[in-house]
Amino acid sequence: QTRAFTCTETFFSGGGSHIFHGEPDLATAIKNFDSLFFVGITEQYHASVCLFFAKTHANTPLPPHCDCTDKVAWNAWHGHYSNHHEPPHSLGDLSEEDLRMIRELSRLDAQ
Repeated sequence: QTRAFTCTETFFSGGGSHIFHGEPDLATAIKNFDSLFFVGITEQYHASVCLFFAKTHANTPLPPHCDCTDKVAWNAWHGHYSNHHEPPHSLGDLSEEDLRMIRELSRLDAQ
């Protein structure tokens, strides 16, 4: 995501976004990330929805489905899900070269 947080083009510009001619600047990425009001995590979508609710509804109790200690209430929430009609896939579908390129592109992300 370091690349995304240092991109200077409009994200949905119809092409050309995230093209860099050098290493993205980690300090700029962190500064841009820190300036955001909210960042959700796809893999933790339910928890992210609850965090967004808490940030946007100050002094309002969280909905019951946001109580992670209440398994029944937590599991009663069914958020929207779309797989965008993608076929099943896994990391095993990627070649060693694919994995190498991903590691290179995301090298700074773990910082």
